[in-house]
Amino acid sequence: MILWQNPVKSRVKNTAISLLLVMVLLSCKILLHTLGLWNQPLFRYFPLAIDTLFQPLIYLYALALTGDSERIRQQKTLHWLIPGFFLAHGLLVYFLTVGEPNMALKEAVAKKWHYNSVKRTEDFLAIVSAVGYWIASFLHIRNYRKWLFQNKSASRYPELTWMRNLLTGSGIFIIALFLSSWQANILQTGSPFLYTQLFYIYLTFLIYFFAIYGSQYLWSFPFTEQLSHSGSEPAVTGEQKIPFEKIHEAILEGLEVKKLYLDPELTLKQLAAYTGYPLAQVSATINRTFDQNFRNLINTYRVNEVRRRLSDPAFQHLTLLGIALESGFNSEASFYRIFRKFDGDSPKNYLRSLKGH
Repeated sequence: MILWQNPVKSRVKNTAISLLLVMVLLSCKILLHTLGLWNQPLFRYFPLAIDTLFQPLIYLYALALTGDSERIRQQKTLHWLIPGFFLAHGLLVYFLTVGEPNMALKEAVAKKWHYNSVKRTEDFLAIVSAVGYWIASFLHIRNYRKWLFQNKSASRYPELTWMRNLLTGSGIFIIALFLSSWQANILQTGSPFLYTQLFYIYLTFLIYFFAIYGSQYLWSFPFTEQLSHSGSEPAVTGEQKIPFEKIHEAILEGLEVKKLYLDPELTLKQLAAYTGYPLAQVSATINRTFDQNFRNLINTYRVNEVRRRLSDPAFQHLTLLGIALESGFNSEASFYRIFRKFDGDSPKNYLRSLKGH
């Protein structure tokens, strides 16, 4: 229950559940036809006009994953306007025809309310909005990751690599869906079922991806506060005047002498405050002289600290996790992931290799 008591975490849960519900309802649409229910008076024109609802939910989910609650509050009403129109039209046609057992008369009423034309428009707008929302989601996740690597060292802030990969794969499907929808709804050439087949392959891909990665992320959701991030590096003006060598020395002193990286919540702002140089200049120096971003730089020192302590008899009384936490890592999961990323092997295998020697 603690997971749902926090408003930021609750927003992720609510968005994820809404997204899964819409995917289930979209899957039900094809069952109306494959099971022959569409030919039953009760189910003809059943109101499942939610094709345009799916795309904004993906975007809102991306916002929720990064803790960007403020933007969700500001924009949430805007995203429901188009889906709301099509859903209202679908409900209108359904309730006007549900009591009529004669299928020909049902179709006559639906034709009067331009049912087929509205559905074609809905299908095409669903793809157009998918392109727009995909771009917005992809840029948001990219900007979040850029901000994260430049400013935060705490491993509790997730890199969201899985979401980036999901959006990358989705982009391929969206391009194919756009081309097939253009052909079927605008040019009205070729088979209209190609779009349907591609869409349900895409939907299956999303369901499995969210089931595997989304659920894992939901239960380990790290944010307990509203985040504020622009997704960009601090602006640097007059780069040629930046004293890179002096800032580099100050950073080395903070990391190698003061061991600031042992603080699991160390931020670029705190490191800059220690050096006494502007935030933008410290960021530029890390990128140029260390040839990596802030997050990777700090994690490099933390991994090296773990290696050092594992080789030191003075720390043999500590467990592997104990050493990791004292070296600046937030959790066991993030420690194993980051250590493998930098060392190429697991911490346990590294420890075995030390004992073997």
